[in-house]
Formats: sequence, C-alpha cells, structure tokens
Amino acid sequence: MAFKSPLKEFAPRATYKGAKSSRMVAREPAGKKAVWAGIFFFLFIIGITTYIGYLVFKGNSGATQGQGKVSITISGPDTVKRGQEAHFLITYVNNEDVSLDDATVSLFTSGNFKPLKSTPDASSASLKVWKLGGLSSGKKGSIEITGVFAKEAGEKEFLDATLQYKPSNFSSQFSAKAHIDVSVAGPAVEVTIEGPDKVVAGQNVKYVLRYVNKGEEIKGARLKIFLPTLLEGVSLSPTHTLNDPWDMDLPQGKEGSITLTGTIKSKSSQSGALQDTLKAIMYRDSSGNISVSEAVKSIERVDPQVSVSLSGTKNSLVLKYENTGAISLKNVVVTVKIDEDQDVDTITGDFGSKDLEGGVVFWDFSTFKELSSLGPHTQGEIHFALVPITRSNTRVFHATPRVSVQMEGTSDPYVVTGNVVEIK
Repeated sequence: MAFKSPLKEFAPRATYKGAKSSRMVAREPAGKKAVWAGIFFFLFIIGITTYIGYLVFKGNSGATQGQGKVSITISGPDTVKRGQEAHFLITYVNNEDVSLDDATVSLFTSGNFKPLKSTPDASSASLKVWKLGGLSSGKKGSIEITGVFAKEAGEKEFLDATLQYKPSNFSSQFSAKAHIDVSVAGPAVEVTIEGPDKVVAGQNVKYVLRYVNKGEEIKGARLKIFLPTLLEGVSLSPTHTLNDPWDMDLPQGKEGSITLTGTIKSKSSQSGALQDTLKAIMYRDSSGNISVSEAVKSIERVDPQVSVSLSGTKNSLVLKYENTGAISLKNVVVTVKIDEDQDVDTITGDFGSKDLEGGVVFWDFSTFKELSSLGPHTQGEIHFALVPITRSNTRVFHATPRVSVQMEGTSDPYVVTGNVVEIK
C-alpha cells in the first residue's frame, strides 16, 4: 500500500516546451480554502456590525447639554460667593430604543469645588461618582449636588458631568458630557484685621479682628487665629484660651469682633522675628477642611530712625531734624543742651522754651505743631539765636542737639543725640 502524506498533495508543475524535467509544487486542499473564507467573512460581519453600532451611537459620544438620544445636562448658578453653598442639578435621559447597561455619572471639577451632599447619595467617598446600573429605554433621572467653592474672588471654575454606558445590544462603551462655567465672587464671610503693621520693640499693640456674614446662614463655623511669634503677653477679648479655635453659628448678616492685645518682643529675644504675620481663617465647619475666608496682617518690627544736627553762629542757628525711617513719628521733642547756660539770657526766633538752670532749650509737640507728627522721610528746621548775657561777640558756646520720640504704646522714649557743636 503506497504512503500518502496527510499534509500535502503533490502534482507535476507545468513546464515549458523542451524542458528536460519537471518539479513538484505544494497544493492546498479545497477544505482549507473554505475555512479561510469563513474566517474572512466572519471578520467582515463583525466590522460591519461595529461600524453600524458606531453610526447609531456616535451622536451620544461627547454629547453636551442634551444633544443626542442619550443625553446629560448640568444646570446651576453662574456666579457664587466663596464658601457659600451652591446647588447644581444633573439630568440624564435614555431616548434610545434599547436599554443601557453599566450607566455611571461622574463629576469632574477644576479642583476648588467641594461637594457636601447629593441626592441620591454618591457611590464614592469623593461624592463625585454615581453608579446608576441599567437604564431602560425612555428612562430619565436627576442628581442634586450641593457644594462650595474654596477659591478667591474673581476666579473661574467649571463642572463637567459625564454619563458612561454600554448599549444592551452592543459591547462598546459610549459617553455623553455636559459642562458649566462658574465665577467665584467675594467671600460669603468677610474677615478683616485692623492694627499697626510696623511696630517697635517693647510697644504695646492692639489688633481688632472683625467678621461679618454676607451670605446665607452657616451653622457650626470655626474661626482659627494664628498668632505672630514676635508678640508676647497676648490676651483676647472676649476671654478665650489662646490657640483654641472659636466655634460659632453665623446667621445671615451676623457681625462680630475679637480684640487682641500684647507686647512686641525686644530685639534681644531670639524668638522675636523681625517680620511675621497675624492670620485668621474662617472655616465652614469644625473639620477645618473648607475655608470660607481669611485675613492676613503683615507685621514688621523696626527701629525709629531719626537724625538731628545743629549749625550756624549764635546769632543765626539752624536746628535740623529728619525722620529717615519708614514709620511715622509722633510727639517729637527736639532739644539743645548748652554747656555755658549761665551766659545765655534768652533765645529769639522760632518759638521754644528754655530751662536756664538746666541749660536746655527745647521745642516739643505741645507748643510746636510741626513736631506733633513726623511722617516717613520727612524733615524740618528750627531757626533761632542765642543772646548772651555779656553781649560779647567773642563768647564761644558748646551745644548738643538731641531728639526724642515717645512711640505710642511704649514706656520709654527713643532718644538720638547729635554731635557737640561749637558756636561762636
């Protein structure tokens, strides 16, 4: 019995006329061709079916604001106050002839929208996903979302809602989308801090924190005050434990204030920084996760910077003083100490006072109005003459100019002494 290959059959290959030999070539059986034809036909049918499904549902992919047979919309305010509750409504509908499987609604935001609650309840801890399951033909529904925006005024926000689903007679996933823009206005609760921003060591200072609710009622709000390190001996009014938060209800229109007093630390205190901040943040609730408003007061500890000089002759003297610093000086006193006081009879020129026994001529804020307040980088002059008792034109005097400033809230004056001047 002759052997027959189970894989291939061989047949003589046609040759050109005159060829001396012929070669054998492989030839596929007819059954295998039928199998390949069936495979190609099946793939063709799958491709056609997929394309038809795409044509049927492509209008729903990326549909916005109700376009397409499967649609989703989102509505709500276009402007909200920071920290105030805002309400948004997501609606969806299946107008296809077939039901939808694995329907899920997802909320995407620019990051500053904080969901508080929803109806129905969300399926995720983030409160941004709702698994709807199946949606029969003609089925519609809605989701109510309440949240707040924790963003400064003038910022733009957005909310995107996406409905993902699979048609029951199709395996591919499709989606419909909706979008809304929201502008964030001023904070619902306004917080401010009043008080000096430039202070000196040893100064007793007072800061007043004020708050007012300009939006809807907030229950269980929390206020936290962050004290500057350069402040010591701090007390609060109303009386309250330092560093503890203030919990309160804020009906619409509610106003309140907190007074903070203390003393600026001395320069020798290592814990007293040159610059610091007093900060207050109002939160929606005791969790402290969502801030409604905040206020920051920058505080800088500086030294008074003032100079004084004396020039001229005894018949025409000029006393110059200047505030070279960045803070205003009040209640300034300028003096000239004359060593040879017994030889001085009186002074003439700009109004001043003299203490002949002490040998001091002085001008102060109570009688010389220019010294009541000396702004930053402001200077002034006092013109006067000394009249000696002997009326001698050869008499020589020695005088020392000095300026002192009593800073508000301090117990000791700040004094600067100029160089001794010889006056002829």
